[in-house]
Amino acid sequence: MPRSSLSAESDNQSLLSQNSVESGIGEKAQQDVTYGYCLRRFTPSLDTKQLVAVAIATIIAALALATLALEALALRLGPSSDGGSINRCGSSTEEALALGCKFDAINYSWQPPECFHEKVYKRYWDLTRAQGALKWYADSNFTKELPQDIELLMHTPHVWSKHRLHVVHCLYDWELMHYALSMNKPVPEFISRLNHTVHCADTALDQHYRIKDTVIKASHNRCVMLAQVKVD
Repeated sequence: MPRSSLSAESDNQSLLSQNSVESGIGEKAQQDVTYGYCLRRFTPSLDTKQLVAVAIATIIAALALATLALEALALRLGPSSDGGSINRCGSSTEEALALGCKFDAINYSWQPPECFHEKVYKRYWDLTRAQGALKWYADSNFTKELPQDIELLMHTPHVWSKHRLHVVHCLYDWELMHYALSMNKPVPEFISRLNHTVHCADTALDQHYRIKDTVIKASHNRCVMLAQVKVD
């Protein structure tokens, strides 16, 4: 075989071998590129993980704030039905004052400011005092009259009074109920109870009640909406 033919064949084989190697390298490179793309496509980046974490934290924070808001509303208005367990004004004068509650001398009660309706209270207070001061006593024999001092009364856990104060108290509460309904405002819980209304009606109708002693104990109330109260 001529030398030129051998040389040409050798060159062809070298070229084929080189092409084969280059082809193999090209395929591997293509596989690496494809694998890298898949990793980038299916493996979340650090930024994505951070965004997901921030989103979850935001949702948790929003739920926590919503829970706090509902708890605050519950403390403010209390459950809509009678019963319940929230005592918004504590159980003592010190607790009631610390909670910002208001003292109502006519009802001898503590309640949150949301259901202390000063306009109605002041009208009854001024009206009754114009006809003769309401009187409270330190004993059941009505011998130790207490001074007309609201500060003193609010620190006295129980007092005695006569029938007139009881009637004024009932009339006052009936007006409070009507005022609260018309203005869509809450009332102290004890006013919302049917047995209190029935008791007041019996007091007004029963002439013999006039000779009975009336002991009054300071009550600590939450606020309720009359429209939401369930009557048993």
